[in-house]
Amino acid sequence: MNRTAFFACKRPHTKVSSIYLCHPCDEANADLVWGDYAANDIMYYKREVVESHPDSCLTLSLDGRMVAVEKEDYLSLVERARKTIEETQAKKIVLSRTQVVNLPEGFDTFSFYEQLCNAFPTAFVYLFNANGVCWMGATPELLLEQDGQNIKTMSLAGTRWISEGKHAEWTEKEREEQAWVTTFLRETLTEMGVKDIEAVGPKTLQAGHLQHLCTELNGRLPESVSPRQAAGQLHPTPAVCGYPRNVAHAFIQEHETHDRSFYAGYIGMVEGDNAHFFVNLRCMQVFDEHAVLFAGGGITADSNPETEWEETEQKLDVLRQLIQSA
Repeated sequence: MNRTAFFACKRPHTKVSSIYLCHPCDEANADLVWGDYAANDIMYYKREVVESHPDSCLTLSLDGRMVAVEKEDYLSLVERARKTIEETQAKKIVLSRTQVVNLPEGFDTFSFYEQLCNAFPTAFVYLFNANGVCWMGATPELLLEQDGQNIKTMSLAGTRWISEGKHAEWTEKEREEQAWVTTFLRETLTEMGVKDIEAVGPKTLQAGHLQHLCTELNGRLPESVSPRQAAGQLHPTPAVCGYPRNVAHAFIQEHETHDRSFYAGYIGMVEGDNAHFFVNLRCMQVFDEHAVLFAGGGITADSNPETEWEETEQKLDVLRQLIQSA
């Protein structure tokens, strides 16, 4: 499996999908960065614009390499995280789970990517295929945007269905969860020397059938810090890890039973003085007959395990329903 990697993407609030062949290169020459959650596997590519995608994706067989996280295991993990928060300095721990779904007969990866583009006009939608590893998703979360020295990042947390009329107001737990993300981002930007930091929000952000609490932070990045370096310092944010980050990350590494791989990692594109980095959420890894879906939620001292399970179900439903109708 040595076909040249390719990458297709649609940027937020656009209808145009771009397709690239991707050639491995060093960090200094890369204009596409593909990083995993743990920042252990960061791949750098030089993009080449093409008019059409390859005839097919190369995908691996699942071969039992990924096992779904069952409900009782997830409920137990949430309770363990909640108790850890009560007993330590941790404020928030983000726990994730997986689900394995069968792909319908005749499932076409490119057609499904186009379906995602149409279904999520405000999201960053992508398809990445390299050496048999195939991922796609529609993420609402910006990690970093740079225009010259002006940068923007996003504090995104809290989840609810648009149809939930009973959820007229965000709960204190949801507001607290999102506030820790904002606090971390402001602290990290300050440590990087970012000037004129301004926060706008929190406000409600719509992503498909879901809504999230969002605060936008803007500032000016020092010339000595590159967008790749800035994104590397921000990742992983408390939106996908927790707060304080070192405590939450240690808990995740010890207690989660699956490999997050590129779920909750990041995708970055650098073009001269402009750069866009997105957190890899609402995503799945595609195999030849299956897809592995990923979802997570922020746990605080006030979390209810059943409620947290339902939140992950809602997030998984975003792609699960589309797969069933493909």
